[in-house]
Amino acid sequence: MKKLLLTLGLALAAQAAGATEWSDPYLDRVRDLDTATLERLHAQQDMPATVQLAYNMMAERRFDRGYELIGMVAEANVPTAQYLMGTWLWYCLGGCRDKQRAIALFERAVQAGHPVAHERLADIYDRDTEFAKKDDARAYALYLAGAKHGFVSSMASVAIKLCAGEGVRKDVKAGRAWADLSQKDQLAKLSYKDFGC
Repeated sequence: MKKLLLTLGLALAAQAAGATEWSDPYLDRVRDLDTATLERLHAQQDMPATVQLAYNMMAERRFDRGYELIGMVAEANVPTAQYLMGTWLWYCLGGCRDKQRAIALFERAVQAGHPVAHERLADIYDRDTEFAKKDDARAYALYLAGAKHGFVSSMASVAIKLCAGEGVRKDVKAGRAWADLSQKDQLAKLSYKDFGC
């Protein structure tokens, strides 16, 4: 619980400071298009437009249409679609669906190098659930990959794992370095004790 509050606090502080965790460049071209234009591009099999259209459908609470669209693109091995569909399935957007499928989609997105999927999958392996066994070494490796992509919450998780020796050899000095890096743009700094160092 302490780790959850710490990483949530850092993420919110980064957001308040104007830092964003990540904006998917795959969707940059279509992000601000209206629904009619996205529908036309989807009909032309434009994958980014289909992903954005699915996202818009979910925002409009048209869940069946959103899942239909994102499923088509996820099956076409588009990592952004795999990540989004995995997130929607895991967090039960539009009603609980299939958490095992969510994990499989996150795994595929990680294999394809999707940066945010690393953190989502690490969060799953960081605790024991009925869907996945706790695996500290796997969680650490995934958090480290997310941290190397610049994700503040992944940096904080790496710091915590290094200081506690969870899934990695205990290294307080390296943990403190990651703790510092996770807070470099924060006005109010947490103590090393907050990271377990």
